[in-house]
Amino acid sequence: MIELLSPSVDYIVGSNLSIVLLSIVSMAESIFLPVPPDIFLIPLSLLNSDLAVFYAAVATISSIFGGLIGYYIGNKGGKVLVYKFVSEEKLVKVKEFYNKHDIWAILIAAFSPLPIKYSRFRQAYLI
Repeated sequence: MIELLSPSVDYIVGSNLSIVLLSIVSMAESIFLPVPPDIFLIPLSLLNSDLAVFYAAVATISSIFGGLIGYYIGNKGGKVLVYKFVSEEKLVKVKEFYNKHDIWAILIAAFSPLPIKYSRFRQAYLI
């Protein structure tokens, strides 16, 4: 299975910076990047199965920090961006939707890959 890896992923996984790259990709994926960190997590775990749980923990913790960063960006700079690109009428509709469906809107967005990244910005704006 290891022989099937592309040369670039094989090179990155074999380098000393693989954990750093895994954490950066995990963090970026939870903010804006649509590429999952699994492309590094799986090969790293296959090459060194003793550290598989450690790699998963690094990816998970980095993803949590990325989510917090995304929330912070939405909370601090979201209003400026929202007012720049979205009309006041649509903002009222979004606020009404979140007020009416609150937890269900967040849960549904959590199970879809791209909208959760953008709904986090909306949620931070609405608070």
